[in-house]
Amino acid sequence: MNAASPSEELRVRAEFIWELKAWDPRRGLELAKGKSDPRVRISAAACAYELREAAAATELLHGLAPDLDPVFLVRSLWIEAALHKDAGRMDQSLRAYDEADALAAVLGPGNQELEGLLALGRSDLLVRQGGTEDVLKLARVAQARLQALPVSIYTCRIHTVFARALGRMGELSSSIDHLGKCVEAARAIDSKRELANALHNLACAVGTGEDYEAAMGLARESLAVPLDPEEPRLRIRSKSLIVDVLFELNRLEEAEAEARTLLAELGDSPAETQAQRLCTLAGILVERGRPEETLETIDSALAVMPDLETWRPNEAQAARHFRARAWLALGRVEDALGEIELAIGLATTTPFEETLAALLLTKAEILTALSRGREARDIMHEALRFERKMIHRVLNESTQAARFRTEAEIAKAKEQVLIDAHKQLEQMVEERTRSLTEANLALRREIDERTKAEQRSSTLMGVLSEGERLRAVGQSAATIAHDVQNTLLAILASAHTLRNAGLDGAPRKALECLIHAAEHGVTTTRGILDFAVEMPAATGDGIDLRELVDKVTVHARALVPSRIRFHITNEISGFIEGSPNELERVLINLILNGRDAIDGPGELTITTRESAKFLLPDHSYVEISVRDTGQGIPADIRDRIFEPLFTTKKGSGAGLGLWGALRSAQRAGGTIHVESTTGEGTTMTVLLPRSQVPATRNG
Repeated sequence: MNAASPSEELRVRAEFIWELKAWDPRRGLELAKGKSDPRVRISAAACAYELREAAAATELLHGLAPDLDPVFLVRSLWIEAALHKDAGRMDQSLRAYDEADALAAVLGPGNQELEGLLALGRSDLLVRQGGTEDVLKLARVAQARLQALPVSIYTCRIHTVFARALGRMGELSSSIDHLGKCVEAARAIDSKRELANALHNLACAVGTGEDYEAAMGLARESLAVPLDPEEPRLRIRSKSLIVDVLFELNRLEEAEAEARTLLAELGDSPAETQAQRLCTLAGILVERGRPEETLETIDSALAVMPDLETWRPNEAQAARHFRARAWLALGRVEDALGEIELAIGLATTTPFEETLAALLLTKAEILTALSRGREARDIMHEALRFERKMIHRVLNESTQAARFRTEAEIAKAKEQVLIDAHKQLEQMVEERTRSLTEANLALRREIDERTKAEQRSSTLMGVLSEGERLRAVGQSAATIAHDVQNTLLAILASAHTLRNAGLDGAPRKALECLIHAAEHGVTTTRGILDFAVEMPAATGDGIDLRELVDKVTVHARALVPSRIRFHITNEISGFIEGSPNELERVLINLILNGRDAIDGPGELTITTRESAKFLLPDHSYVEISVRDTGQGIPADIRDRIFEPLFTTKKGSGAGLGLWGALRSAQRAGGTIHVESTTGEGTTMTVLLPRSQVPATRNG
């Protein structure tokens, strides 16, 4: 008797652990304990990376032999590139992706998951570096390669990459749409971490659109997601967003309380994070009229990151702006002027015009305090190009605070300011009138659109409750099928190991029976996953029509009682489009429905023929009919039999059989037609497109 191959057993274990990285990485690490095989270590490193255990992943990849299996070598390079990317080593990450892509190209077709993961990783790298168009191209490649797999954490990440690139291109609506899909995917796979992250990203995008209340609600929802283990960095980001939103809403007291609570929780967070939060608190304090505390807070931020030149431009200009405002309030006007000039210089490198307008207005206030009224007016005119609504406050302050040497100069200055103000106000009135007219027209259009939307909504409301029930069934089915499939894969791995042990006789037959049963179970669970997750239409190899009908006939004869006569009429041959397993389930479903419709003796007939019907031009179709001589379908429910969750089999049916059959037929490019006469029987006809490609599938 030959000994089992340890290498083959470890390879099977490594593949199983690799699959677990997207579903249960902690379980994958447990299965890898005590195994030094490089393939197992690489799969374990992938699990460690998904658990954000970068040090453990790096250690597992250290010291691997150069003559690795090519597939596992590409996988190790993918993990290495991701680790470099998360650590900010972008050049090293790019080199690792280049090397991995070159090796993957040599492997050839059949490695779609690897190609998808590499495209997704590279797109994430580019979006972090500010890319847009190339990011979208890579994200589409990742989506195409990974969409055949069940929804996973990688589905979430694909939508996140799309959202970040589109947001950078100014397509905020599309960005928010992708983030909404990311939230749905995270809920579907019950990934707490992905859900919390998706909700935070959605909150940021909604906040960018200035819907601050909605942004704050999403940020709080992100914080409410239970994480095990906790992820402080993610929590800090969401709490920081809440502080910023409260600041924008001018709810300064709440903003200060939240900011101080957050600062107390930062602990050993990066210096940049601490400096950012201290700077935000300084802005809140200066708005609340507490200049001394503002300066102390900015000094605290500089104690953490001493060189303002190393700050990001928008954060450095904010710190200088707040300090200038504080010095102005304390009478240090010259210091304030120097600081605001530096802030304006930084702001010109950012795209935020409203920020620049605020800086210019502060400079105008400072110039007014220095008795430089004419310069103040020039700055105000420049600010007006960015934010007209702020001009009133500055004009008034300029008139009241200007100091000139003679009464005549004062009178002349006031007159000039009033003339300028009058001109500006007339122009603003004209623009406001025009904008109100446009807004009125837009409002009327919106009212019409809302009326139409409400009418559509009333129609859709009846569908929603059924849709929610269906989603719940699908999620439950996917969860159960996934767990069962993992168990069966483990059984298969062990059984294949035993097959290599050289068993013969009765033990060998029993083992082959076990392997066949487990493989059939895996096929069945994949079918359930197909039901739970929308899959793309099957393309490629054709299916031999006669083989399909013959295989279904074998199963059907075991399912149909002897009182029902069973007939097969194969009028044609050839190949059709679709998935063999799915179409087998379609025909079995129709046969079982026909069997259940016959109370006593009766007949079931399967017929294949050329079809005169077509769904698309330039396509030929075949028909596979299943006719029974049962009770028939009552006319009042005939239009509902393909609805999900609708059933007449009280206590024995879930209402998913015919619905699932129709979905499978449609995925193959066809449909199902029904003809029924009460008391005489029913004919279910599956319409399927012909294929010119010979069948090459096994089984």
